[in-house]
Amino acid sequence: THAQHQEIIVLCGPPASGKSSFANEYNDRYEIICQDILKTKAKCLKKCRETLSDSIIIDATNRDVATRSCWIEYARSKNIPIRCVVMDVEKPLAMHLNTYRNAYGDKKVPAIAIHMFFSKYEPPTIGEGFSEIITLPFRSDNADLRRFV
Repeated sequence: THAQHQEIIVLCGPPASGKSSFANEYNDRYEIICQDILKTKAKCLKKCRETLSDSIIIDATNRDVATRSCWIEYARSKNIPIRCVVMDVEKPLAMHLNTYRNAYGDKKVPAIAIHMFFSKYEPPTIGEGFSEIITLPFRSDNADLRRFV
């Protein structure tokens, strides 16, 4: 089956933490499913089910166990390994990065979205069903992105 070569990577982190930049580093090998573009989790899950790509990156905040569970259930149902990449960004840095991205032409996220992420955040665990959890520390130059996946 195809599942031996497929994987799903679930990104987890606050708005403005670099999730989309990370995903875009791998768009040559992964189908990127971005909730900012598709708008709803239901549409993201539909695209996930429809994709014929070898591997998928889920680009969304995925802030709690309930939000991540649909990706884990889907991976289990297809016998596809699933990993989580956590963007290790504290709230003050996320706020700063949000201002920075706005200054360079990206859409600024409302501050309330960053506050909400941190107020509801549940760190991912292996017990949820991930085969691996990678914590990616913030780096302004993105030099190390390729060594993690």
